[in-house]
Amino acid sequence: MIYLITNFNASVVKTDINTNDTEMIGTLFIFAMIIGNILSFWTVINLKDNGLDAKYFSGHFLNTRNILKLSIKTTDTILKRKYFLIGLSNIGIDVIFVVIFIWFIRSLPSSNDTACNAFKEFKSKQFNAKVVEKYLDKHEHSYKTLILQETDSRIKNQDFVIDKSNFYYFVKVGDSLIKKSNEAVVMVRRKGINKVFMIDFGCKEM
Repeated sequence: MIYLITNFNASVVKTDINTNDTEMIGTLFIFAMIIGNILSFWTVINLKDNGLDAKYFSGHFLNTRNILKLSIKTTDTILKRKYFLIGLSNIGIDVIFVVIFIWFIRSLPSSNDTACNAFKEFKSKQFNAKVVEKYLDKHEHSYKTLILQETDSRIKNQDFVIDKSNFYYFVKVGDSLIKKSNEAVVMVRRKGINKVFMIDFGCKEM
């Protein structure tokens, strides 16, 4: 007997960020981290050279404020410009981090996008199988799980994680399930009962 595990609707639990956005965000974040660390160390070194207390990691904002104060107090024109540019660069990197964070948040799909992607994937499937096991998978965030027997193979099905039709709670071991491709309807056949469920993932566009 062949035991198969299907690829269930991964979009239910995974954010589906555009690949190009992901690469761009990652590149900018790494670049900002490198430049930010260089500026941070340079800021601390300059503050300590002037007899001021400075911390490498926990004192970033205080260090930025102190280097700008130092630029005001310093009479040497070259050093004044140097300290001011260091402080301004620190602020610039902080702004870049905020922009990257906002960009990342905006790149995340909405809950409706996630539901619609999962629903579209579900509709494309078809099966004619018997339920041989039903349980909440403790190793997979307690997902609603059905083990379906199809001819000579068993399929682990977790398509109904966000379904609102109560299909999963109605189904029992021994039931036969029939679903046609490009449909959202699942028929449950049980002795003396034929019940049809319109599967609903909460997608507002379908």
